[in-house]
Amino acid sequence: MKHSRFDVHDTRTRDWSEDVAAELRVFILPECIINPAPATELPQPEIALASVLVPKLVEMAIGSAAKLLKDAGADKTILSSGSAVTNLFAAGADQSLDVNGDVGCLLAVHGDFDSDEAEPDDGDEVLQSLRQRGLISSRTMVNIVFEAEVRPSADRTAFFLDTRHFSVRNLIEDDDDDERDFAVTVALTTPLTGVSGETVAIGTIDFGTLAPPSDVVPQGRPADGHPQFRSNLMPWAQLSPVAKHAYDTDVSNRSAAGRRYMPVTFTVTVSQTEKGHPFLIRLGELLDGAKHNAAAAIGKQ
Repeated sequence: MKHSRFDVHDTRTRDWSEDVAAELRVFILPECIINPAPATELPQPEIALASVLVPKLVEMAIGSAAKLLKDAGADKTILSSGSAVTNLFAAGADQSLDVNGDVGCLLAVHGDFDSDEAEPDDGDEVLQSLRQRGLISSRTMVNIVFEAEVRPSADRTAFFLDTRHFSVRNLIEDDDDDERDFAVTVALTTPLTGVSGETVAIGTIDFGTLAPPSDVVPQGRPADGHPQFRSNLMPWAQLSPVAKHAYDTDVSNRSAAGRRYMPVTFTVTVSQTEKGHPFLIRLGELLDGAKHNAAAAIGKQ
């Protein structure tokens, strides 16, 4: 699995000749490993075999997300992004299609993955969990860890992210221990002929103002316990025409069992803002302004 180097947008002056070693790596896991919640059973409805949901419905909101993130740089915001590729659906032994059970948890780790200053994991259960599973090495200097359970709705048409762990050990690129505003944005993108694909869902979790070291979710917190740091509800993309054709062909050939369908990219962006939080405010204003168009689009669907 490939992980992208992080992208930074910041209006402050810095020496770009310096080698930036830190990055954000994203992992998609069947279940959370740092602070897992008790398992919840969901009904197993049929998966809709239709074209991808949402493109026009939230086009206005998600199409402007990148611009809003850049605009936030005016208030000294540093952005770090990474992504991971997976498939949304899987065929069972009887070739019936269901949500891919391997997409149960979204984990992102920001840090220097080859550092001479890596801290030992003695007594640190978070670092121990990451290292025992081979996600980081003994040379990884960890700055931020984000873990969220992917929670589908009962009818499997939508999902939200429920944060199981968010800790700030060091600031991104800043040496002081002053407070910063933190937020995590997750975008779900389907493939298109264009380079960037098509974003069909975007969610944001606001963690408020934190100073290192910070850990906002207690270990062992029940699935619906407090404090809660959840994203907005996002649409779970339905099977695209291309993926449906591949699935139908495999079913005809009796070879669908165990195969994955509908490739998507989960992109995670961590924002660290020195003052204010204009991105979240503007995103809220954008979504509010788009609600009438969204309602009209839903009616047409």
